[in-house]
Amino acid sequence: MGDSATSPGPAVSVVLVIGPPTPAPPPALAGARAAVERRADAELIVVEDGQPAVRTALLELRGRVRVAHPLPHVGARGALAEGVRLAGGSVVAIVDPAAELPDGWLDAMTEPFAGGDPGVGVVVAGRSDGAEAPDPLGEAAVVALRRVAIESIGGPAAFGTPRSEDDAPGGGLLGNRVAAALRGACWRVRTARLALDVVAATESWPPGTPIALSRPAWSPPVLPKMVRPGLNVIGLLEAACGIGDAGRRYAEAIERAGVASSTFAFHGHSSPEAPFTHRGDGQLSFDTNLLVINPDLLPLFAMCVGAELWVGRYTIGIWFWELETLPTRHLGALDYVNELWASSRFITDCLGRATDKPVVTVPLPVRHRTGRPTIARAETGLPDRFTFLSTFDFGSIAARKNGLGAVEAFCRAFSPGEGPALVVKTLNARADRVGADQLNEAVAGRPDITVVDRYLSDEAMSAMVGHAECYVSLHRSEGFGLSLAEAMAWGRPVVATAYSGNTDYMTDENSYLVPYELVAVPSSLSTVYPPTARWAEPSIDDAARRLRQVWEHPEAADARGARAQLDIRRTHSSEAAARAVAARLQALGRGPRVTRNARRPSAPPRPPDGIAGRRPALTGRGRG
Repeated sequence: MGDSATSPGPAVSVVLVIGPPTPAPPPALAGARAAVERRADAELIVVEDGQPAVRTALLELRGRVRVAHPLPHVGARGALAEGVRLAGGSVVAIVDPAAELPDGWLDAMTEPFAGGDPGVGVVVAGRSDGAEAPDPLGEAAVVALRRVAIESIGGPAAFGTPRSEDDAPGGGLLGNRVAAALRGACWRVRTARLALDVVAATESWPPGTPIALSRPAWSPPVLPKMVRPGLNVIGLLEAACGIGDAGRRYAEAIERAGVASSTFAFHGHSSPEAPFTHRGDGQLSFDTNLLVINPDLLPLFAMCVGAELWVGRYTIGIWFWELETLPTRHLGALDYVNELWASSRFITDCLGRATDKPVVTVPLPVRHRTGRPTIARAETGLPDRFTFLSTFDFGSIAARKNGLGAVEAFCRAFSPGEGPALVVKTLNARADRVGADQLNEAVAGRPDITVVDRYLSDEAMSAMVGHAECYVSLHRSEGFGLSLAEAMAWGRPVVATAYSGNTDYMTDENSYLVPYELVAVPSSLSTVYPPTARWAEPSIDDAARRLRQVWEHPEAADARGARAQLDIRRTHSSEAAARAVAARLQALGRGPRVTRNARRPSAPPRPPDGIAGRRPALTGRGRG
């Protein structure tokens, strides 16, 4: 993992499965990590069960490490199959987690594959007394397999044998079916002489144990020593969530700006997957990192990636936050960046109060919409009449989104059955049963109000916004307010609180802004927001009057929506974001056309304490 790393043999993936009843990090973890650090062509894949002590130990891993996280009911064999599937080396070394691994064990295990005999498919080690085991495949504590040998017996799926078929002796670490298949395939087996001590085995791991399996958080890309001008755009680019969508939008804008770039997806999240076409050549070959990763996730990302990403590169973070004050728990993440970009002036001001590092406003691109959505209105769940729409995710703090305020304003504006309808589109009601119950109680007895709680694709959600006659957001605070901007892009009139990030693009000429008072955030949310935090309390009476105005004067409302569409395209198109990106990079001397006298940025920060064992040259909250 540095200049001292060597490559004495073929590229190798070390697979370590940690499952119950492991009470603490197993002995093999340290030895496996140390061996991978010494070899430039090695990676470590850990499939773990999520127990706190094990998870804490894994957070200490750095560099070429991939960690698979929980999916339930796969059992030990299913976990092993997943680990082998993730392996990218030409040799896969499977390690019993209870094995004490001596120095040089990985070189000894892979040396026979480099000896010129293609018939060697398996290398085993496991007897501390050095004697030949009656069945080396059955008693091995470490087994290394040539990739082609794995493919010859059916690939990684062969390792997923159910426990009921794996009870007979002789299977050992690999399992009976895999051991028998390797013998039948006539692969030669070599024994590596290692002084291994195996304290216990994990064969008692029962089937159906809820352990952890999914995509690795980080699939290490190539990290060239020489870098060139451009951007490594990294984020939750394949996640169906707000920060993932933002990363995809910025990646598109950067491409439009003519900036050379590559994109890489971090999978340390629990969101569903979203389609994304990656840019670039699959290498982190550029001199500037753009991390579209919020501060709560940034330390975990840094631990998965390792120090290499920061060496010789300038790092920019794009952060989203919804209140005027950043929580103290996020301040440590400032050590990972040289500067910050923000999607709104509201966020820029918030971050500027937390650090003296540069904070630059780069507008979030909002896609231009024309005509009507391609998805039919009926398919979105909207009724066939004049409809006000309000949307929010219970996972984003229902009190902040204030869907109850939209319901109350509608009820004050219209009598039951008067004509218009209100649809409240929510998500993740299960995450906040109290909030969901309050919403359902608020709409009881109002057949003209419908609550819809279900997941919609980005396209379907956009179509719902585009079909609604008016969008309503009586939010108490928004970092940016993408759903409001999306409604404006469709040319729909918007009734919204005149506070926070949406005021970048909403005016009295293009929207229906609702006055408010600043109040303290309730103490019941002190675990989420700072104790001194404030947000807006919109006037429900004023909001009701504006809803009534939209309903009674539809032509004027449509005209205001048309103005909104022109304004949001002018200020928040992909082209507008591209211009902001290019201008900032040129100011840093890192743009697509660097001028000779451009100011060079400050030196990149050293990776924070714990990454690659170095202490950062950082003091205070934001000094670098």
